Amino acid sequence: MYRCFFYLLAVPIGLGSLLTGCGTQGPTALGHDSGKPHAFLAGADIQQAKSIALGSAVSRGWQIVDASENRLRIRRPLDAAAAESVTGGPVSAAMVEVAAEFVDRQDGVTVVLRAAVVADTEGKSGKRVDFTDSYSYELDRSLESLRRSWEEHRWRIASATPPLPAVGTDPEDPDAED
Repeated sequence: MYRCFFYLLAVPIGLGSLLTGCGTQGPTALGHDSGKPHAFLAGADIQQAKSIALGSAVSRGWQIVDASENRLRIRRPLDAAAAESVTGGPVSAAMVEVAAEFVDRQDGVTVVLRAAVVADTEGKSGKRVDFTDSYSYELDRSLESLRRSWEEHRWRIASATPPLPAVGTDPEDPDAED
């Protein structure tokens, strides 16, 4: 009798968990939109991840637009014909812009990328079109390069970061030991 009741109760619970499944592990649980290209840099902090991303971007000819706390925006010129195919109309000037978000984790940093085409069209300046899905191959390659660079050069970046001064070692500190 009790076994039958247990099995009858277990079936709806099992179905409920199957239906909800990984849906509860969406963007809020991860802290970012997992549908966007992203990479995890184990052992990194945000400043270290940004440093390696900035160096890589500048060495590849990207222009830095914004480098705030946990974000980085870079851009470079885009061929007008390519921009016209994205915007659907004539373009006088266009840029491809990549935005990186650095999400701090307990054991590293997740880097999430998005791309947009920013174009000057007839009468409109700075029309922005999301380009992440179409540009995902290039974004994934960039993330893989970033991850490899981090793995190869993390010791240099970590050793270049100056250590915080210990309490009592600053001669100007009134609490310094005699």
